[in-house]
Amino acid sequence: MSQASVQTEIERVIEGASDALSDDIVERLGTTVGESLMLLDQVSRSNLEKAIPVIDRLVESGDLERAAGLLRVIGGASDALGDDIVGRLGEMVNELLCMADRIARNENLHKLLDLLEQDDVVDTLSSLCTAVGEVKKSSQTAVPTASLMSLINTMKDPEVQQSLQMMSRFMMAFKGS
Repeated sequence: MSQASVQTEIERVIEGASDALSDDIVERLGTTVGESLMLLDQVSRSNLEKAIPVIDRLVESGDLERAAGLLRVIGGASDALGDDIVGRLGEMVNELLCMADRIARNENLHKLLDLLEQDDVVDTLSSLCTAVGEVKKSSQTAVPTASLMSLINTMKDPEVQQSLQMMSRFMMAFKGS
């Protein structure tokens, strides 16, 4: 390539660059340079040189990446909480508060809680639960043959008689209340 052709090529590149540099491009370039200089000025005034070592340690330990992941999760949760979901959550909280209010005002519940604070009532309930468990176990095992003699023998048992008397008193007291 001769020197004249190289010079012609250079002239064409310069002419193309001159054509490409319209007023709009020059204005945007000037704005970008001005904003860059302002940013550099803010960085120099903000003591960023003190923050860079801290950021470097966060990057090395992986804490910065974990924090960014946590922020992504929070952002995702924020995006997921649309107006509909927030409304439904509000309704649910309102219903729970109404239910808590009803429970707090229920006198029968207060009486039941007072009863459950008494040791003898708790012992009786515990014994009753144990007895129910034993009855379930015994009913799942072998079923005794039902005959008149087995019924008479069962009725002779003092524990059975005592249990029947207790049930009779309980039913009479229950009827009276």
